[in-house]
Amino acid sequence: MENNETSWISAGLSESYSLDLNTIIVNPLANYIFTPAGVTAKRVLCVILSATGTVGFLGNSLIFFFLWKKKSKNPIQSTRFMKNLNIYVRSLPLSDLLCCAVSLPLLCIQISFDVFQSGWQYRIVRYFNFIFPVITINNLVVTSLEKYLSTRTVSRTFSFSAVRKMIICVWVLGLVVSLFPSVAYDGIRLDLNSTHFTVVCKYKKNFYPVGAGLIFYPIQYVLPSIFITYTNVCLLKTVWNRGRR
Repeated sequence: MENNETSWISAGLSESYSLDLNTIIVNPLANYIFTPAGVTAKRVLCVILSATGTVGFLGNSLIFFFLWKKKSKNPIQSTRFMKNLNIYVRSLPLSDLLCCAVSLPLLCIQISFDVFQSGWQYRIVRYFNFIFPVITINNLVVTSLEKYLSTRTVSRTFSFSAVRKMIICVWVLGLVVSLFPSVAYDGIRLDLNSTHFTVVCKYKKNFYPVGAGLIFYPIQYVLPSIFITYTNVCLLKTVWNRGRR
């Protein structure tokens, strides 16, 4: 049994393994199965992801094409408001475009082929799955902040240099923050029965003193979503009241 434990850890299929009276003995002769889901299910999932990625890629590419065509024809582009708007409009589609061009293809490859299932290769793929949605939500936060401030009784609009610095911080913060949850994931062995096992994506419970889900997801997704919803509700109320007047 000790030899089985050593071989399992060295293969990188489990974060820890200790034998006691309640532990199920792992069959060292069990056969590995890559994603027990049927071929049809995997193909349908990949088709859905591919269609979503294609639509997103084309839609965001059209935004850049529109901005490029209108750049020299719009005389009010020199105003501070339009300069700020152009930065926001370019940053948000760029993160979505990269998500469609990088994250979704990697996910389809991982579903269809037995690659990137464990180790640092898996963590890199997981990192790319996190990074672009994180940057997108950060873009929405700074955009909502300026919209909110610009519609108050005493309106405030950031300078062009301040907006540019905020967008740089959005991307840098996304690059750094996405590292923390991605390194805590790995391919973990899951025994299907006494003769077969597979490897599934799983968060390592003891990797951090506190679960990443209790810190990362509320801070990066829940709280920003509440803030974005609040600012847009305020914006709608302001527009409605001004329209009535």
